[in-house]
Amino acid sequence: MGLLPGGKILGPAAKGGGALQTIIRAKSMRGNFNVGSMSRSQMDEVGTAWVGPNARAMMKGDAQIGWTSADGLKTYRFPQLKENGLAAGRTQGNLTEFLRLDNGQTDILRNAHIDLLP
Repeated sequence: MGLLPGGKILGPAAKGGGALQTIIRAKSMRGNFNVGSMSRSQMDEVGTAWVGPNARAMMKGDAQIGWTSADGLKTYRFPQLKENGLAAGRTQGNLTEFLRLDNGQTDILRNAHIDLLP
């Protein structure tokens, strides 16, 4: 078992099986893409494994909307209803990875979307 942000224990689902395969699939692709569908609890396990240990809360005002990795280059955004674009009307979470550029700024390397199962 591994440790998640907030001291939670990483369960067996994220260490093997579907959750691990989701992370592998996300790491193998670039740009905007969908990596499948899962429950909120599965998505939280995948997301917290994605950002790794010592992640910090990603906030929007007073509300936590996800986690950011210790180095700031990966984020897991909690599922939210998409109002526009190709995913309009669907609830999705996001696994995002950024590339640090030579000038110190970042650019999106990959943005994996995960559909929330009803």
